Amino acid sequence: HLGWKGHRDLLRKRRQHEVDNMSRLV
Repeated sequence: HLGWKGHRDLLRKRRQHEVDNMSRLV
């Protein structure tokens, strides 16, 4: 079980990945 810090980091990475995909589509 990851700590809260690890969970937030994972969400931030996922969000950054989505942003990269959107910028790539444009």
